[in-house]
Amino acid sequence: MTPTDDPFPQNLRRLRTERGLTQHQLATMIGKRERDISRWELGDNDPEFASVRRIAVALDVQIDDLVAIGEDLDRGIAARRRRPRGTRRPSEERRRES
Repeated sequence: MTPTDDPFPQNLRRLRTERGLTQHQLATMIGKRERDISRWELGDNDPEFASVRRIAVALDVQIDDLVAIGEDLDRGIAARRRRPRGTRRPSEERRRES
């Protein structure tokens, strides 16, 4: 996958700005430097998985929302918006029952 094919930089920037956060604010929330956020949004560097998890928590999204492409991203976010907060997806319920 080339940097231009990677959905993460665009999704990170879009989700961050939709929440009204600056790069500096997000960096502070996840314990990184503003320069790291900038490089991730430009596609110059890739964050470690632990950072991706912290970003997802800070932006109140699923990790899939950061790496999803186009319609998959829109469909995933829309589905979660319809579910009452704190409820589990059917797949999570099945795992808990096992």
